[in-house]
Amino acid sequence: SNRKAVEIFNGTGAPVDLSNYMLKKQTNGVGLFGGDLALTGTLANNDVYVVVLSNATGSLMDEPYVDLATTSSVLAFNGNDCVALYYNSVQIDVIGVVDQVANWGTDMTLVRKANVSAPRTDWTLTEWDSYPVDTVSYLGSHVYTPGTTITATPVFNPGSGLYSSAQNVSITCATSGATIRYTTDGTDPSLTVGTIYSTPIAISTNRTLKAIAYKTGYSNSTIATATYSFPTFVSTVAQLRSQVVGTTVYKLNVQALVSFKQTYRNQMYIQDATAGILIDDFNGTITTVYNVGDGITGVTGTLNEYNGMLQFTPTSDPGTATSTGNAIAPQEISLGELVTNFENYESRLVKLSNVTLTGSGNFANGIVYPMSSGASNMSFRSTFYDVDYIGTPIPTVAQIIIGIPNSRTIEGNVFTARKLADFSNYGTVVVPEIVTAGNLVPFSAVINTASAVQTYALAGTALTAAIQVVATSPYQIRESGGSTWSSTLSLASTFNGTIEVRFNPTAVGTFNGTITHSSTGVSNVVLNTSGTATNPTTGQNATDLIFSEYLEGSSNNKAIEIFNGTGSDIDLINYKLELYSNGSATASSTLSMSGTLMNGSVYVVTNSLSIASILAVSNISHAVANFNGDDALAIKKINPAVYVDIFGRIGNDPGTAWTGDNSYTTLDKTLVRKSSVYAGITVNPTGTGPTAFTTLTTEWDMYDMDTVSYLGSHTFDGGVVIVVNPPTLQASNIVLYPAGESITAEWNPGNGAKRIVKINTTNSFTNPVDGTSPAANSEYSGSGEQVIYNGATQIIEDVPFNGVDVTGLNPNTTYWFRVYDYNGSGINTKYITSTATNNPVSTTTLVSQGTGYYAGISGYGATIKAGLHTLLRQTHTTQYSYDALWQQLPYTDEDPNNSNNIIELYTGWSVPKSNYGGGTTEWNREHTWSKSHGDFAETRPAGTDLHHLRPCDSTVNSAKSNKDFAAGGTQYVDGSPYGSYSANTGNYTTSTTWEPRDADKGDVARMIMYMAVRYEGTDTSFDLEAVDLSSTSGPYYGKLSTLLQWSVQDPPDAREIQRNNRIAERQGNRNPFVDYPVYAQYIWTPVPQTATAITQTGFTANWSTPITATKYYLEVATDSLFTSFVTGYSNYDANLTTSKAISGLAGNATYYYRLRSYFVSGYSMYSPFGSVTLASPTGSLTATSAAMNEGNLNGMTITLTLSNTTFTDNILQTGNFVLNNAPAGVSIASVSYVNST
Repeated sequence: SNRKAVEIFNGTGAPVDLSNYMLKKQTNGVGLFGGDLALTGTLANNDVYVVVLSNATGSLMDEPYVDLATTSSVLAFNGNDCVALYYNSVQIDVIGVVDQVANWGTDMTLVRKANVSAPRTDWTLTEWDSYPVDTVSYLGSHVYTPGTTITATPVFNPGSGLYSSAQNVSITCATSGATIRYTTDGTDPSLTVGTIYSTPIAISTNRTLKAIAYKTGYSNSTIATATYSFPTFVSTVAQLRSQVVGTTVYKLNVQALVSFKQTYRNQMYIQDATAGILIDDFNGTITTVYNVGDGITGVTGTLNEYNGMLQFTPTSDPGTATSTGNAIAPQEISLGELVTNFENYESRLVKLSNVTLTGSGNFANGIVYPMSSGASNMSFRSTFYDVDYIGTPIPTVAQIIIGIPNSRTIEGNVFTARKLADFSNYGTVVVPEIVTAGNLVPFSAVINTASAVQTYALAGTALTAAIQVVATSPYQIRESGGSTWSSTLSLASTFNGTIEVRFNPTAVGTFNGTITHSSTGVSNVVLNTSGTATNPTTGQNATDLIFSEYLEGSSNNKAIEIFNGTGSDIDLINYKLELYSNGSATASSTLSMSGTLMNGSVYVVTNSLSIASILAVSNISHAVANFNGDDALAIKKINPAVYVDIFGRIGNDPGTAWTGDNSYTTLDKTLVRKSSVYAGITVNPTGTGPTAFTTLTTEWDMYDMDTVSYLGSHTFDGGVVIVVNPPTLQASNIVLYPAGESITAEWNPGNGAKRIVKINTTNSFTNPVDGTSPAANSEYSGSGEQVIYNGATQIIEDVPFNGVDVTGLNPNTTYWFRVYDYNGSGINTKYITSTATNNPVSTTTLVSQGTGYYAGISGYGATIKAGLHTLLRQTHTTQYSYDALWQQLPYTDEDPNNSNNIIELYTGWSVPKSNYGGGTTEWNREHTWSKSHGDFAETRPAGTDLHHLRPCDSTVNSAKSNKDFAAGGTQYVDGSPYGSYSANTGNYTTSTTWEPRDADKGDVARMIMYMAVRYEGTDTSFDLEAVDLSSTSGPYYGKLSTLLQWSVQDPPDAREIQRNNRIAERQGNRNPFVDYPVYAQYIWTPVPQTATAITQTGFTANWSTPITATKYYLEVATDSLFTSFVTGYSNYDANLTTSKAISGLAGNATYYYRLRSYFVSGYSMYSPFGSVTLASPTGSLTATSAAMNEGNLNGMTITLTLSNTTFTDNILQTGNFVLNNAPAGVSIASVSYVNST
């Protein structure tokens, strides 16, 4: 019916004038709030104001408690409408689900809980009690008991984010004894809906968690939400190129090689054996410096298409190159093939022969030159700017050109050379040579058992005879994909491929050998090899369950046997058997095993239609045994999630079967595991094709089809097993991802079966002892070294993962990590204890810098930018229409000295608020970030964001147009200044740039920085970025270096601060660069961190990683004003490193250091400075604190430690302590003893 009412309560403690309040409605959860029902009168404390609908039968208008009966459409609401309370045009409270079409309140009465003491614009049903339709007994009064305790909101750890590994999410509540219920499908939990939390929740796929906490005698908590995202793993570049363009994050979990790189947009071209792709890193996400020929593993990002070309935008830095110096052989194709199948070769290094370029003079940047070969035609374009052939003559004869196919919207498909050496005259003599690439590490094997396979690249250039390859005994070689091992190979003169090598000793000892490559008329190329051979020994148990028999017989005769030789009984509940059919990387069938498998016993899984002799020894029949010769199988442990044995090669189809020497095959054969094998294959082989199952011949005995006599038991020599040797290659390239109280560590494994990882607060680690296997705990105890991981490579969603999340850490603290690979188990555990590249390595946890509105904002560079973006987006609660700006700008930009006027941007002219429009002396709405730089037009949110919308003289606005901000030009003289103002505006302009007057420079800079942080493509289709260019287009604005310097030259004044406060009132969010100008330094400059390695004569300066920079420049001085520099450090080029060891200094002295970024053609402002006091030669005083800079001195604690000192009393006086060289306004607040003894 029409019985509709809204009750408003005043519990503020004082009467409230309602003339500043109004009610509005959002119809059907769509569009703007409207209706504007104004309230009147004064509402006493602890009283209510009741508004009812009065225009139809059944209304409540005659009830005695009614204060206002109205026909306003605001009160004609339904259960899917939202009603909001506004104060001075700002939304402060809401009933209903905003911006969602949902019947959240149909046919019910809602009464606010008695303990709710504050309004909110993010409505939640947990604050309301629900009653049946037409319950009116509560109208006219409200029970208000604000002292009732509300259950604390649950907290997720870790919180929302993009993760590359599975997460165990814990949920905590600060209210002791509270019960937590949670959901994992995004629905809201309640007292009856959801799972009661007891143990951490394993999350490995995209998932939204929600949780609510409650306790008897307490009000329910609000619902907490956390969203977890994971990348989609791909195993080849070709597979990556086949994925969907959009926001999905992909991770390439294999190595790709860098074929070309350029500073423009930090672009790199990478490729593997299947395809190539362009990495477009405009945001500078990848800070690791790579060279052409480097191998990169784990590139992560999103796909997009620009100018008709597929490109990959990285979301994280993959870390140190996993290999270097790789030779990249271009694929030789004809121009006709390239034209016909361009997509197959885009972004991949190719070689074209007998092509002719049309053009005269010299090569220039960005020019298209027709290119032909026979009847085929295409464009050559000098896409890569300022490479070494720019300015050299265009060839006039037929060429052989190596280059990269790429695309442009206007020119279409084009081809580009990387360097002058990519050109050679067609038909000219090329120097013949043999080229190898790749290193062979020392081999190890047990006698009469072949080692693991290693590979290297081999290519012949302009040879006239075949390439002969000879390996000395006991080394054997074959062409990749070949079926037979030998000591010699004869290869075509044009061979360009991979050679496989193995060590197959028949005697104990160390064997140094060579692999020699020769051909007619060229020098021999020799690779050195070494290997160690040992005897078998006895007394070793199996490391875990292993496959012991594989029966692939006629018809449905299929069985797989699993053996337990570990020395202990095993509960099979923690294991599962998986079938991977036809080369799939995803299991097609899974058997979750159960029961106990006794030591020395087998577990046989069969096809239910097998013959009786097979079923007689079966433990279970299951579809996982419906395999053929080309299907892979795996035993997988559930916790931890690791492979314990793999049969075949997961993710690659060999054809009909895997094969090996001596006619070995997995098709129509029975295979029995050799009695000496005691460990499974825990890492999926990396090869492809029928020879990828590299242990087929070395670990298995082959029998005729349907041989069943071995099934049901396994001979294990208990046995005679391989001697356990320590690994020969240590884990390397530890990459650390710090948060405030946790760090995620990832690494590249060595060649050990397993590894332990240690943490410490110093670079001090005790090498593990052979024969021991320490327990691991990933929650750090707080001091000393601790093992945080012990195990093999984990399998997360069928992808190998090497990493661990460490918790229990302190903010702003340096932690060291070290990894040790090992083989074996129990008393036969053998470690490699050498160090390796980035092993050990350290990082420092983050420190929160923000308070109040900025609470929780922390970090530097991309981290703090991301945190601020989320804050600004989530608090941008009111988004105005473009027409509404005529009413909002007169308030935000009001003249402080004349409330009838506004102050115009770029001129400072004070003009009447009413004088707006398009006239020559009228003011209009200036988009400081021009609409064309992002194409957001006048639509919400960017097109109407008050933080960059300013009143501006219409003719000045037209002159500024969409130009970038930069210094220089001629003064802009306005032809129609308002009133008596001078026509000389103080602005300077060129055809592409605009320099505002001095009083507006900082304001403009902070508006541009705000827009670059607020709009990151999360709630818009565009990602705005400030760049160091002065003639931009698209979603970019420049010039970054100039803007950063302006922000320092013109700091926020009282009027800019007032404007920021007023926008926050109306729009909800703030400009952080007005509140905390230092945030600009935290994002775009390297900020000094805690100095390390402090001695009497030097220290190591450390700093954060900013965004966008191409270089960092360091200054070190003896004073905080930087007037006296340390020799060599007045503008030291630190490249893109994050630390520098500085030596040759004087002891017992304080040194100061600061940095600035260099972008494309300009510098940032300087960072806040850091300082360090070197030890006295007598070592009498040391001082410790968190990393200090000008942005975080307020409230900083400094601890002084005095040695060899006698105290005469325990009284400390603040006046006896002095802060030397302290910035103005900084003083000592108090001094107290930590320990007076």
